[in-house]
Amino acid sequence: LRDDFGRDDAFVERHAVLYVAGGGDQAQRWRRATRGAPEASKARVRLVGALSDVGLAEELLVLRRVFVAPLFNNTGIATKIVNAMSHGLPVVTTPGGCRGLGLPADASRAL
Repeated sequence: LRDDFGRDDAFVERHAVLYVAGGGDQAQRWRRATRGAPEASKARVRLVGALSDVGLAEELLVLRRVFVAPLFNNTGIATKIVNAMSHGLPVVTTPGGCRGLGLPADASRAL
């Protein structure tokens, strides 16, 4: 495998970083989950806390390669999904993340 710049998957694996945004109970779960992780793995996970839609756009969407949003209890349109799409990012989400976007019921390839 190669990324968009021709680097092999070993390079991408060594340098990939997961940014986790969110607050409340989910943030606490992520903190607990990373406590026992190997140091090399901990160094590649950044827990950034809760962000507003503007903060998300300014801090996380600008230089990222993919946006993952597992949404389960949302209502209406998930603004974070629309923001990610407006920045040209591929989006990986749950059916809840597609709610309100006018996508087909099986939108597994629409985003």
